[in-house]
Amino acid sequence: MSGPGWGRGVGRRVAQGDVPSTVLAQVRLRDGDGCVACRRQGLTPPDDEPVELDHKQPLARGGDNHWTNLQFLCRSHNRARGTRKADLGALPAWLCRLARSNRLAAHVARCRAQGLLWAPQGARLVRQLAALLPKGIVL
Repeated sequence: MSGPGWGRGVGRRVAQGDVPSTVLAQVRLRDGDGCVACRRQGLTPPDDEPVELDHKQPLARGGDNHWTNLQFLCRSHNRARGTRKADLGALPAWLCRLARSNRLAAHVARCRAQGLLWAPQGARLVRQLAALLPKGIVL
């Protein structure tokens, strides 16, 4: 079955490549492309940050593979989340990786120049980002 009922009640892990394209399209239609958590934070991840299919209610906690239980998260948010609820106030690992390699300021500039989302949300996130950016770079 690959229609709207696909995955309902199925609690075994399915590779993203085995999820029917109609199911992935329903998730994209609801949430858009890219990481749901980054978008909520007002961030755009770099192009090299993979997007992974995530279960809102983890399979280990009774979730299933139905499209209503699926979302796209960047690898950083998905790995940090595990079987817990994502901490949307925490920095995704890709931000720290860009800062360590002195590429964060260039990423922010590229996002702004291309009209991509870059409007960090929340005082905690803004403080953490400001500490990572070189002096003189404005969020």
